[in-house]
Amino acid sequence: MGEYFNDPLFESGRFTGWPELFSAFVHHTGFVGNSDAKKVVLVIDEFPYLIDYNPAVPSAFQKIWDQILKDSNVLLILSGSSISTIETAVLGYASPLYGRRTGQWQVEPLPFEEICHFLPYPPEELVMT
Repeated sequence: MGEYFNDPLFESGRFTGWPELFSAFVHHTGFVGNSDAKKVVLVIDEFPYLIDYNPAVPSAFQKIWDQILKDSNVLLILSGSSISTIETAVLGYASPLYGRRTGQWQVEPLPFEEICHFLPYPPEELVMT
C-alpha cells in the first residue's frame, strides 16, 4: 500500500490493528461518499495463514466489513489454498463472517496450454514455471 500510494504512513506499517489500517485505506482513496469513484479490488491471498496466526482474525474482519468497508466502493477478496479453513473459519455458519459474502469461487489450476497467454516465456521456461 505504501508503494502504491507513495505515502509514508502506509510505508511505515505502523497501525495499531486491522481496523485502523482499513479505515486509513478507505479514507485515503476517497471512497466514502464518492459514488463516481471506481471500485477498488483488495485481495488478501492465503487468508487462512492469518487465521492460523491469530484465530480472532475473522472477528476483526467482520467488524472491518460492517463498520468500514460495507458502504465503501471496495471489493474485498479473501482467498486461500486451505479449503477446509476457508469453509469453516470464513464461510461456515459459526464464522463471524457468515452471511457477508457476495460470491464464492473455487479456482482450478491453470491448464498448461493457457500459460503462454499470460507469460511471454519460451516453451522451456514455461515448463519450468
